[in-house]
Amino acid sequence: MYRGRDSNRFRTMLFDTSKMPTIVTSTPSHVVSIRVVPSYRHLGARYTMDLDINEEIESRISMAKQAFEELRKAIFGNRAMSSDARTKLYDSLVLSRLLYGCSTWSDVPAPHLKRIETMIMQHHRRIHNLGFWTASNVSDQEFAALHQVMPFRIHWARHRLVYLQHISRHALPVHRALLLAEYATGKGWLQEVVQDLRWLQQLVQLPFDIPMSTGKPFGLNWPPGHHGSVRCREHVANI
Repeated sequence: MYRGRDSNRFRTMLFDTSKMPTIVTSTPSHVVSIRVVPSYRHLGARYTMDLDINEEIESRISMAKQAFEELRKAIFGNRAMSSDARTKLYDSLVLSRLLYGCSTWSDVPAPHLKRIETMIMQHHRRIHNLGFWTASNVSDQEFAALHQVMPFRIHWARHRLVYLQHISRHALPVHRALLLAEYATGKGWLQEVVQDLRWLQQLVQLPFDIPMSTGKPFGLNWPPGHHGSVRCREHVANI
């Protein structure tokens, strides 16, 4: 703490600098300097110092919108291509950018989920040329049923199941222990996966029993070669 006549000048010298804060550490062969930043992108996903998921979701939504607009005239608005072909291209070129890394999302605010669902519906309406700019008054529910538009929640649940299977097969014991400890608190990522499966159970019959308490989380203790998660993903894909 600086005090006295020149305290303001010394505080300015310490904090008001154009040089980014860094952490310097060493290894047996290198000296490593790591910049301290509020957020950064790694392998396509954005991470923040306070673990806030909002910035990552905003980034994913923006990427999906940009990808759609860049290809709108050439592909999605091209009436020379069938609607089915354009929808498949949408899944591979736009939806994939939105869903990248979504398997680890948790505690996502409801407004963000609503924005994602709305964006996907708007894109499909523009692909099929069926929206407010036409004379038809088809609701979103009717449109989704007519053109078999899969809700984002089902996409999200499928990606989470894939990630859960990856954890059950390849995670270190310490990773499983941490995940189970969070599950025992009654909240967290695995709790949300169980809630998704209970919701899916109302639509299709799942190939395993969903735990009703925090004592027996499914999936993490499956023996090698167990295909429960694979069969469940097949059920989800066929909804």
